[in-house]
Amino acid sequence: MKYIISKDNIKRRRFKSKELNCLLYKYIIQNLNIESNIRNFSMFKLMKANNKSSITMLNNRCTLTGTSKSVSREFGISRVKLRELSLAGCVTGVVKSTW
Repeated sequence: MKYIISKDNIKRRRFKSKELNCLLYKYIIQNLNIESNIRNFSMFKLMKANNKSSITMLNNRCTLTGTSKSVSREFGISRVKLRELSLAGCVTGVVKSTW
C-alpha cells in the first residue's frame, strides 16, 4: 500500500505543478482578442502537455490506508478508518449517535 500512496502523491504533485499552465493555455485559446498565431501556439502547447497531469487521473484515496473505495471527501479517509477513529474520539466534530 505504501507504493500506491506514494504514486498517488506523485500524481497530485504533478497535477498541482501543471495546473496553472494548463489554465493559462485554455484562457488564451478561448480569448478572441489575442492574435491567432499566439492562440494556435498555446493550443499546440496544451496538446503536447502530459496527459498524466490531468485532474481525471486523480482518484480519491484514503490517506491512511491507500484504499480507493468509499472515501469521505470531508476527512479524506475511508469509511472503515473513519468509524475506528471516530469511536476512539480522534476525529473532531464527530460524535457517536445515541438513539
